[in-house]
Amino acid sequence: MAFDVIENADMTGLNGLRLPSLAQYFAQVRSEAELAEGIARARTRGLAINLLGSGSNVLLPAKLPGVTLQIDIPGIEVNADTVIAAGGENWHGLVMKSLDAGLSGLENLSLIPGTVGAAPVQNIGAYGVELSEFVRSVRAIDTRTSETIVFTGAECRFGYRHSLFRMNGHFAITAVELRLESTFVPRLEYSGLVEELAGDAPSAIAISLAVCRLRRRKLPDPAVEPNVGSFFKNPVVSVDQFHAIQAQHPGLTSVKWSDGSVKLSAAQMIDQLGFKGVGQGGAAISGRHALVVVNSGHATLDDVLGLASSVQQAVWNAYGVELEIEPVSLPLRS
Repeated sequence: MAFDVIENADMTGLNGLRLPSLAQYFAQVRSEAELAEGIARARTRGLAINLLGSGSNVLLPAKLPGVTLQIDIPGIEVNADTVIAAGGENWHGLVMKSLDAGLSGLENLSLIPGTVGAAPVQNIGAYGVELSEFVRSVRAIDTRTSETIVFTGAECRFGYRHSLFRMNGHFAITAVELRLESTFVPRLEYSGLVEELAGDAPSAIAISLAVCRLRRRKLPDPAVEPNVGSFFKNPVVSVDQFHAIQAQHPGLTSVKWSDGSVKLSAAQMIDQLGFKGVGQGGAAISGRHALVVVNSGHATLDDVLGLASSVQQAVWNAYGVELEIEPVSLPLRS
């Protein structure tokens, strides 16, 4: 089996922020067999293994040691109420294919960048919907043992922008099986989505189109301003902590979850502290959306992390809340 292995590969075009990075070794694999072979080669040589999708939600260092394997495995199988998609498929393409097949559920997750294999890592979510609601199983290879494992949805240990795969960087996701709906039930918890529909009948296609319009209007285009989307997670606090914060910041947006905790708006906090448009080195907080860090010109990882640290410290000082970074840093530590 043959696939190219590139030494000192330029990864600048393979991460959303376009940070300069060189991988010691890099290979793109287009089948599960190629992925298994790449893992075996790296293990034989005692090299670290880094796993990459499209790079839309990662932070890369200037030098990435070991072997970086980009999972580009294609394939989508649509059944009566399930879709099985290979890890290298484009996420938005999967959403469109499922809608074309008359299956709904993923429409609120339209236009989220990245691959299918990367989606479970952070349990992608938007407009009141999370991927975990639909996952029947995830197929992955354990890079430590080369064993293929099929995880049930429960075994993935999904949480808010969290999963087993984010905690443990040893699993290379090759396929995801989703249970979807042939009977459409709209999810319109977000008032902004209702307003965007502007009276249109809330079909799955109409919701998908509305979500796409919202995302394009609110978020900077990565092709124009390199970014990885939301850079910080919305903090989740206890009811008591929320009441204490609310007493000092009465206008703060919040969403109460079923377990009694409260999700706060990180974007609103960052915006209120005046960080929109603020830069450090070649990195800046987007002037369009306070949750997005952009590469404003020749940014390095140090620029990005330095700016993020300034934001985190300011939010802690003002609100007593810790902001967590959402994108994954390679190489993963577990």
